[in-house]
Amino acid sequence: MAHKKKECFTFLKGQKMVSGKIGEEPDCYLFGFVFSNYELIVHCPWRIRHANKILMGSDDLKASKITYRQIYDLLRNKKIVNIYLNDELSSDLYIGFDGNIILELFQVSSWFEAWELRELRLDGHVITALPGGELDEL
Repeated sequence: MAHKKKECFTFLKGQKMVSGKIGEEPDCYLFGFVFSNYELIVHCPWRIRHANKILMGSDDLKASKITYRQIYDLLRNKKIVNIYLNDELSSDLYIGFDGNIILELFQVSSWFEAWELRELRLDGHVITALPGGELDEL
């Protein structure tokens, strides 16, 4: 069954991934991407695909089959062309990059946040995927 998607966060269109960020205690579900004006912190399972082929995913990182550098190298300088939320579970996030590369984030917890999108300025815009699948915007 295909999930319905709705376009969102259009302010991210055109931004490029410029660097990566790893938490103090590296974990396959705790790392981030720094874009031109925002950062995306990931706390959930994810995968990166090209069209219909999975290139890498969080389980690959957990099993040491890939490295953080490979993730960042794949996405570095790629421009965001579209971004969607799953219409049925609002915190599943799909980010499309040029070259038909897609980063997908999946909320799998009723207790923990899935991801955070933060504007890179003091008191900037923050969007959080809350436990259970809802979003919070500040």
